[in-house]
Amino acid sequence: PPGCSNWGGDGGVPDVTDRMSQMSLEAMKAKTRALAIRGTRGADSGKTPARSWHSLLESRYQQLLQMITTLPQHVHSNRSIQSDSVFWKKMDMLGVPHMPVFRVNYTNEVYTKYFQEKVVKRSLPVVIQGLIDSDPGWEGAREKWKTPDIMEKFYGEVPVCIKEVDQSLVRIPLRMFLQYAKEAKTDFPVYMCEKELNKDLLGDYSNPEPFRDDLYQIVLPEEERDHPWLAYLLIGGRASGSPLHKDPIGSGAWNALLYGRKRWCLFPPDTNVSMLEMDKYDATAPPAYWWQDVYPKIVNDSRIRNIEVIQNPGEIVFVPAGWHHVVINLEMTIAVTQNFVLPSMLERTSKTLAKENPALSRVFLAQLLQTRPELVKGLYSDLKSQCNPSLLLGRHEADRREGDRAWLRAERMALAEEKRKFEREKALMYSEQQMRDSRRKGLDAEDAEEEEIDSKTKTRGFARNDAEYKKHELKAVGRARRKSKRSGKLVVSRR
Repeated sequence: PPGCSNWGGDGGVPDVTDRMSQMSLEAMKAKTRALAIRGTRGADSGKTPARSWHSLLESRYQQLLQMITTLPQHVHSNRSIQSDSVFWKKMDMLGVPHMPVFRVNYTNEVYTKYFQEKVVKRSLPVVIQGLIDSDPGWEGAREKWKTPDIMEKFYGEVPVCIKEVDQSLVRIPLRMFLQYAKEAKTDFPVYMCEKELNKDLLGDYSNPEPFRDDLYQIVLPEEERDHPWLAYLLIGGRASGSPLHKDPIGSGAWNALLYGRKRWCLFPPDTNVSMLEMDKYDATAPPAYWWQDVYPKIVNDSRIRNIEVIQNPGEIVFVPAGWHHVVINLEMTIAVTQNFVLPSMLERTSKTLAKENPALSRVFLAQLLQTRPELVKGLYSDLKSQCNPSLLLGRHEADRREGDRAWLRAERMALAEEKRKFEREKALMYSEQQMRDSRRKGLDAEDAEEEEIDSKTKTRGFARNDAEYKKHELKAVGRARRKSKRSGKLVVSRR
């Protein structure tokens, strides 16, 4: 397609640098209007008149969609996953053995202390049933996201991101992607993950009640806190999904499914990830291949504990922080998800965040100290005394200050490591000193024995020119010199 200079049979990635791929719908319309005007002027001079701006825009969107869907990783059907009835029949049945998933019915008691203490603090994945159907905040999603056709009717012209290529977001109308997702028959269909949701989409749902106290929202500037920081709209056809991964920066996640079915496999934080072949089956490999190749190996392995669940419409899956998980869509799905950190997760999250992103950790805890000091005091009793005041000057300024020392938790960890290193060196020095003292004691005992022999020899009355007397005299001089080296004193020969 035009704009993809290196697109060809060599399998290279298209060069999507055309600014139109990053423009909003209004900006693209304005540009195509200008093209149409120039084309109309050209008609007077005998040139072919340009098509209407709508036709040009539609053509451009079709080119973008074709460009993404014909990328090498998305266009092939090497294993014919879509037509493999045996594979999909197995995917409809949960594996045995598997850990149970707690299904919590929507009641007011669930979202108080019980849910935080029994589920979040214990880091247990759960499936929440009944919330989407009964919560007034989800009325819009229940009506407008019920099926792809209904969603297209309300939001068909909304531009959504279908891919990021060369750091450029490729956007097309939602109706085009919905049509593609219905018809895709490849092994690796494109999976839409839209982060920049408009106000209409955001107004169709609300953050589920047990997850509303999201501490990560305080990192945002005050004028941006109405927009979720880590919220995504997920739409994909059958065989699309997410590779094996762990949610970033110590966060947990909830995933609400409005249409279709998903299959999940989750692994506790202490799982040996190397056995799951995470590096081989990354984001560039079809998700279905992991379920074909790796899943049969681990499902009966006693060394691996896993939780499996098939998520149905109207259910919300809670993924605790630190849990690796892999997801595949059993049919076309429409879902929304968001990452978060709750107060009950703060202690564990602060450690992870300090390791993965120290700069964000400093800003996050500084903002937390200003807005929710009671949580920080419960976590670190002496936070205020050890906090660098420059961190409290604001999010952006704190990031720019190069002289800021590490945040309290990271600093304590570093000091503890230095203390352990000092103790190891001290123990090593003490051990070496003991060895030297033991050796010195052995030499002193040997010298004392020789001196005793020497004194007995002298009592025999040997003459000074006697050969045996000279021999013992030389030994005495050697002993004196060895002592001088150990004591650092100069000893002159008795002669």
